Amino acid sequence: MPHIPTLFTFLLCSLLYINTHAQENQTNVPIHLSIGGSFTIAPSLTIDGPWTGRNTSAANFLSIFADLIINDYLIGRVQYSSLMVSSVDDVFTNQIESGFELNGAIGYNYILKNNPKISIPIMATLGFATVDTRRAREAGMQVGLTTGLQYAFTNKISATGNLRYLKGLTVSEGAKFDQTDFSIGIMLRLF
Repeated sequence: MPHIPTLFTFLLCSLLYINTHAQENQTNVPIHLSIGGSFTIAPSLTIDGPWTGRNTSAANFLSIFADLIINDYLIGRVQYSSLMVSSVDDVFTNQIESGFELNGAIGYNYILKNNPKISIPIMATLGFATVDTRRAREAGMQVGLTTGLQYAFTNKISATGNLRYLKGLTVSEGAKFDQTDFSIGIMLRLF
């Protein structure tokens, strides 16, 4: 999907512009942008669509994401996840050729008082998922909650683990994607 990296690049450039503009106005509000990658395991992925029917499988995803943290406590995230088709059960393998998710989240970033290297983001999440089947493309909206744990090794490098629940919403005649997953990854703070 060539439009997804373009969208991700646009969002990243927009965040860089916002940060540059804030620095020019000499605001005292700290703004941090981090990018990262993660491996996601979804023990429960249910797709209920017109072409795939209703099936549940475990699945794995490879994800890239960007976090924008304002004033150390307000956090926003954009995440693109690509489905590893070889990881799904046989019931899907015969039907699904590819799939991805694009989610955005916003919430609160709780920093532990006794150890500021550890933070716990809690975010409301909204996005969509799509799979290409042998017959057609199925897509649907998702809404849910993301929480996690981040540990800063240095001012620039952090490890992250996330737990996410996404409930599928049926839009028109689209598919419904219900998902529970957890991920582990690494983040690089750009500024």
